[in-house]
Amino acid sequence: MTPSIARSECTCRHTFLCNAPIRVTLVLPRPPPLRPALLPPAAVPPGAPASGGLPAALPGPGRRRRPQWVQAHPGCGCHPLARRNHGGHDGGVSFFDGVPSAEPVPPWSHRPWDPPEAGFPGVVPFGTLVLARTERAAVAITGLSAYSAGFEIYVTARFRPGTDTGPGDPVPGGPGPGGPLRSFRLGLQLADGTKVIGQRGGRGPDGHAEPDGPILRMFLGGGSPRSSLSRWWAWPLPPAGPLEFVCEWPTLGIPESRAGLDAQLILDAAAQSIQLWPEDEG
Repeated sequence: MTPSIARSECTCRHTFLCNAPIRVTLVLPRPPPLRPALLPPAAVPPGAPASGGLPAALPGPGRRRRPQWVQAHPGCGCHPLARRNHGGHDGGVSFFDGVPSAEPVPPWSHRPWDPPEAGFPGVVPFGTLVLARTERAAVAITGLSAYSAGFEIYVTARFRPGTDTGPGDPVPGGPGPGGPLRSFRLGLQLADGTKVIGQRGGRGPDGHAEPDGPILRMFLGGGSPRSSLSRWWAWPLPPAGPLEFVCEWPTLGIPESRAGLDAQLILDAAAQSIQLWPEDEG
């Protein structure tokens, strides 16, 4: 089929885009359909009846093989002549049909002994408390934040280049020497003589029953090959009087070490905390 030319009078108002009185249209032949596919020799047995767009018989010797124009399966693009069954071409069945849906996540319920998430703390004014220092590492309390229910402790460790910290679990998000905390232990000595041993990870005591005594647990941490930072939550507020922070880190050769301050500083800062909205709201 050869191209043809159709002429018609121009009906536009001869704007900037058209100033010719005659419009010429060039009509081209319709292009052939896309995606030709040759029938493979073993796709259909000789003499089989035509079905599904396949020929009745394969071409014999000396005859040219005619291309078969077929449409690919939508979505995956598989060719029907490939005779492949992915399990997704039969009656619209999805690969993921029959997979059980995920169980709904229980709603978050804040407990009085959990770290606050609906307020800002009061900052405790104090100088850095160095718990321990060796030729290889140093550990210190570098921050304290107080709330009406408890207080946060910021523990910072520094490692001298080349220090071998040994095996251990890394701080979440902290690679290399800044991570191992398996042998690191932190505790509190309250003014009434109560000892509180720190735990790592999780939400603390299970259930909604109030813990039997004070708790101390790490809930955030990170680091680098030469440093680590961890945050610990202590509940409830300490009694007035001397408060001691106790640590040991056998992996780094740090024996039991302690440093203290007056707990009244924490109590005064807690009175300056800001409650934004109820913790159990929503």
